[in-house]
Amino acid sequence: MLMAFSSCFLLVLLQIFSALLLCLAQDQSGFISLDCGSPRETSFREKTTNITYISDANFINTGVGKSIKQAYRTQFQQQTWNLRSFPQGIRNCYTLNLSRGDEYLIRANFLHGGYDDKPSTQFELYLGPNLWSTVTTTNETEASIFEMIHILTTDRLQICLVKTGNSTPFISALELRKLMNTTYLTRQGSLQTFIRADVGATVNQGYRYGIDVFDRVWTPYNFGNWSQISTNQTVNVNNDYQPPEIAMVTASVPIDPDAPMNISLVGVERTVQFYVFMHFAEIQELKSNDTREFNIIYNDKHIYGPFRPLNFTTSSVFTPTEVVADANGKYIFSLQRTGNSTLPPLLNAMEIYSVNLLPQQETDGKEVDAMMKIKSAYGVNKIDWEGDPCVPLDYKWSGVNCTYIENETPKIISLNLSATGLTGEILELISDLTSLEVLDLSNNSLTGSVPEFLANMETLKLINLSGNELNGSIPATLLDKERRGSITLSIEGNAGLCSSASCATTKKKKKNTVIAPVAASLVSVFLIGAGIVTFLILKRKKRSKLGLNPNSGTGTTPLHLRSHHGFEPPVIAKNRKLTYVDVVKITNNFERVLGRGGFGVVYYGVLNNEPVAVKMLTESTALGYKQFKAEMARNMGSRMTDSTNDSSVELSMNFTTELNPGAR
Repeated sequence: MLMAFSSCFLLVLLQIFSALLLCLAQDQSGFISLDCGSPRETSFREKTTNITYISDANFINTGVGKSIKQAYRTQFQQQTWNLRSFPQGIRNCYTLNLSRGDEYLIRANFLHGGYDDKPSTQFELYLGPNLWSTVTTTNETEASIFEMIHILTTDRLQICLVKTGNSTPFISALELRKLMNTTYLTRQGSLQTFIRADVGATVNQGYRYGIDVFDRVWTPYNFGNWSQISTNQTVNVNNDYQPPEIAMVTASVPIDPDAPMNISLVGVERTVQFYVFMHFAEIQELKSNDTREFNIIYNDKHIYGPFRPLNFTTSSVFTPTEVVADANGKYIFSLQRTGNSTLPPLLNAMEIYSVNLLPQQETDGKEVDAMMKIKSAYGVNKIDWEGDPCVPLDYKWSGVNCTYIENETPKIISLNLSATGLTGEILELISDLTSLEVLDLSNNSLTGSVPEFLANMETLKLINLSGNELNGSIPATLLDKERRGSITLSIEGNAGLCSSASCATTKKKKKNTVIAPVAASLVSVFLIGAGIVTFLILKRKKRSKLGLNPNSGTGTTPLHLRSHHGFEPPVIAKNRKLTYVDVVKITNNFERVLGRGGFGVVYYGVLNNEPVAVKMLTESTALGYKQFKAEMARNMGSRMTDSTNDSSVELSMNFTTELNPGAR
């Protein structure tokens, strides 16, 4: 009689597995087969397995493609003829976008093949932030294969190669095979292949896809003093595990029919935990008085049975919990016939997997998504921005700090992208970093305005935007948070950025501008607040009065037109309307005062390699806009242009470098 579900072993008699799924598996649906290091867009069908491989180039941005020696190609399958080598960086990762909750058999293949002169290598293989295994090669023709059955906890899978010494990591092929989510279940961790044995095999040759629908690699293996039996009849293998029929039409039985079938795991550290999966089918025609019945014993303890295999139908029995070594470090399974049995026990196939607990939790999935998008949108080219941003701690991304709280997923609390060549606007993707406390985007070339979403990020305590090219006014809510001391805001070095709460009031007022070429002294005037600015170009022959030397005629800005702060005066096309930001640049943030007059303060500036004076008409001046405009009209005639814009101060560039003789 079968034991209950709570027993240490479970009996799986799942014959409802659909023919459709079998068909899909046979046509490689759910397969990802990457030929590492081959040129982009490469694909081929490997002739011995009929598996189609594609280039890995779309799944990784680092590494260089290499090839094994021509002489070795006849010895190995085609997916090993190329490899990807990683001479740069410490951690290099493949990224595959899959579906959370799906279960995959993941296989990594390594063959040095003499691609360089250092065939002795050692490096580490990681699944996400967790160590999978250490890869070691000692010669050119030593091939290594690592397998893991893993259920995805996020929608992204990362396989990483990590440099641990002087040798260079490499990989030949990466293969993923989607499995049924009802199989190979564990209480915790993932399963690393220890052995997958066709225990009744009559030939000494392994096999994989084409025979196994999930491309599991099976090895002929005899655990003891067993003999083999076989059948010419069909064996039904349509349960969720679908062991290959070639394995199920053969079986092993003990040579002595009264002896047990003992299976010992040797050379294993006593701390290793295992899951065991056994596949049974009765493949002999039993007489009416024949009975095959046995118990399953582990380390001398009865754990399952009595069990009777079904006639020509596969039953899969597995451990629902991990098995551990006894006090002496032994792992011994035994199939023992019962007193009612007239036949010895039988075993067709067996799979044994060690447990990899994968203890390190991955960074919060939404935050990883945000960081990947930020990296792509800004084109961040940091050599260590590979794999998980936060974990493992030894390989976290530079400029990123995270939370590390037991039993909680890491979250990003600090992002420093100072002086990394960022351009464009401040990305709203940053708001997806919901635990961010520090944001440093200083010393880049960011443009546009300071976005409102920064004020809405509740955890932010410090924002450094200094040394960019931002413009406009800062959101009032952000200024209010700074005033109340709930956030520290650095914005210096953004010439076009208004840091005063009065900006909003000023912006609503009518902006009037005039531009006029006038004579020898002052060049222009510009409206500030409720005032006016107009540019007046100084006559070339009188530049020396302002202490300026003439242009050398090379078409470049002479050094004497640059301030000691590294000021680069703007070059602006004619007839383009200027913004307030342009005026700030022209005057180098109103750096140098030339004097004061009836209309306001006069500043020195440079426009299109011409020294100009910028005169400000403020609300406090005794003379008004109409008076100023009339005076400019008298000096310039009809060339004065008046423009109005509610959002910015503008100037028409309809001016010449030759000045009217009627100077003020």
